[in-house]
Amino acid sequence: MGGSGTDGEIEDFLPLRATIDCPGGGRVLTLGAPGLAIDHRGQSWIEPRGIDEMLDALAGRGASLFLLLMRDGDCPEGYRLMLRQRVKQAGMAFAALPIDDFSTPGRAWMRAWRRVSGQAFAQLAADRAIALCCSYGAGRSGMIAAYILHQLGLSVEGALFKVRSQFPESVESPAQEAWLHTQSKGGRSAAKTSEGAKA
Repeated sequence: MGGSGTDGEIEDFLPLRATIDCPGGGRVLTLGAPGLAIDHRGQSWIEPRGIDEMLDALAGRGASLFLLLMRDGDCPEGYRLMLRQRVKQAGMAFAALPIDDFSTPGRAWMRAWRRVSGQAFAQLAADRAIALCCSYGAGRSGMIAAYILHQLGLSVEGALFKVRSQFPESVESPAQEAWLHTQSKGGRSAAKTSEGAKA
């Protein structure tokens, strides 16, 4: 982004919700959909400049992997493809792992996560950042941020506290919090079992 005098002002308007340090290194970033504008009537459209400004901010925080947690129905037609293209142009890997709004991962999501988790944990171990993106950057992004922290060894309560200390609205629904409590603690050993997975 531009001169240092305006960076903070620009980032104040970006939907970056939290920058969460992970045990063992790396960071998880939660964010709302970059470049997605919604008016008072609920109509949405894409602001490409907003995507680029958000990607600049993510790059400045060391992001190397972008995980989109929204469904295509949550955004204007063509948004996911445009975002994928711009993320890759910014030098980050991209994967879409959609979850219904206010809901929790199902079996298909868990299979998809196993395919990308090796790359995700490798990036964290290299002190890089993973960007987790949903519509607002609270529910789905916060839930998966807490899930990653739990897999890295934090208790569910500790993971929730850490995520919410950065952005109190994180993990929006009781179902999302209950889902986290149903997950067995995978820790680093679970992360290592999927290192061969690809995004």
